[in-house]
Order: sequence, then C-alpha cells, then structure tokens
Amino acid sequence: MVFQNQQYNSTDLAARMDAPASGLQAAVRTLRQPGHVRPRWDRLALVGHSIGGLMSLQLAAESRRRGLPVPAAVFAVQPPEPDGTAAKLIAAVPAATRVVVLAGELDDRVGEGPREVWDLVEVPGSYVEVRSDDHGEPALTADHFFPLSGAADEPDALDRALWQVLDDIIAGRPVKADIGAWSDGTAIAPLEVTNSA
Repeated sequence: MVFQNQQYNSTDLAARMDAPASGLQAAVRTLRQPGHVRPRWDRLALVGHSIGGLMSLQLAAESRRRGLPVPAAVFAVQPPEPDGTAAKLIAAVPAATRVVVLAGELDDRVGEGPREVWDLVEVPGSYVEVRSDDHGEPALTADHFFPLSGAADEPDALDRALWQVLDDIIAGRPVKADIGAWSDGTAIAPLEVTNSA
C-alpha cells in the first residue's frame, strides 16, 4: 500500500494532480528496484476518503497520460461534490477501471457528493450506502467520520464493512450487502448496493 496525505482546497488543479501522480510514480520506481515485492499492477486499486475520493478518480483518469499503471479499480469513499474540472476527469476514467462510490447514510459533511460523483461515472461499478444501526451498543453511526478509527474511535462493524467492500473490489467480486450480526444474532443493517447496468 502507498499512502499519501495531500492538501486539496488550498491548491490549484495542477498541484492537486501533480502531487499524487508524483507519489505514485515514485512508488512504482521504488518497487521496480531489486529487493522489493513485485506488485500485480493489473490489480492496482486507488482508494481515497473524502477529498481523497475525488483525487483517486482524477488520478485514474490521468493515469495513461502520466505514464502510470491504469488502475483496475477505484474506491471513492464519501467524496464531496465535484467541481467542473473534477467532473470532466471523473467522466474520463478508463473503461477498464471499476469504480465503487461509497456514501454514509448520515454524512452531513459531503451531502449529495457521493451520488453526484456516481452520476458522472461512465464505467462499470457500484454505488454503496452504509446505513446506521442503533440496535446494540455502541450504536453504529454512518457519518462522514466512520471510516476513521483510533484511540477515541475503536474499530466496529462499519469499519469491517469498509474493508469487506475493499476486499470484494480487489478480488473482482460483486460487493456483498451483508455485514454481519449483533451479538444477539440480529442482522446489522446491510449495505445498500446499486450496480451499474
């Protein structure tokens, strides 16, 4: 995995695209050197949360032009509403790339951004909505921050669901809706999955 922490709103489009592209180019060069694992570039998946979701789609659209491996998939988690330039790039994602856009039911940070991004996608993929569930304790809240975890936010079933979706994407499987059950056997609110035609 290659992780990047990139500013978005404070930079123009060229800088937004150059930094992640340069980072991925550097990773490709490094991994081609002796002593490193040999990646399966034909299974490359770009993953981003929030602004990173938009950036992963833009990077996929620019991959050929920038001499990068064309990703097999993009997982855009809770992307915000795209501006006009981002919208054009999203529509230019390579036809061979599968796109999965994920929304959180109670995400008041990006609003309809995930749906707007999904409406621009012209390649095969899935739109996935994670739902909240307060059957047990602690309650599962599908807000903008559910993908984050740490000392103050221990991993829960929604985190597992996020990784389950990524596992399905990487394996080339359809996204599963079932994300398990509460300790009393009651099913956790399943994912709502819409697949493109």
